Amino acid sequence: MLALIATAAAAATCIFATQNKRYRRGSQGVCTEQIRADVSGVFALSTAVLLLGAFSMIARLTF
Repeated sequence: MLALIATAAAAATCIFATQNKRYRRGSQGVCTEQIRADVSGVFALSTAVLLLGAFSMIARLTF
């Protein structure tokens, strides 16, 4: 159960910490008409969602 909370908190902290950088990159991309996909961000969020799902299933099976 603690792993579930820690994973959610870590994902939320990373999203909050990188929000300004992502906004700045997006607005500059709109101005220059060259927006690049944020592959690392998508990969990190997908990994966090998979971990949350796995921890949820483990918690459900053990408790």
